[in-house]
Amino acid sequence: MLTEPESSHNFVFEGYLSSTPELLVLDKGLNEVSRLLSDETTIVDPTPSPDGTRVAFVIADYEQ
Repeated sequence: MLTEPESSHNFVFEGYLSSTPELLVLDKGLNEVSRLLSDETTIVDPTPSPDGTRVAFVIADYEQ
């Protein structure tokens, strides 16, 4: 039976803690989700680099 190795890395994703999309991280050690940027920052389309060490994303400014 094959099993997936346990990841020791945190998981970065787009999600909602309030009414706008945010860049969030799931801390594998604490099993908690938190913001990576200030709560006034709206982000969309996070995309990991091919090697998984960086995340590119768009900061949206809807107040113009």
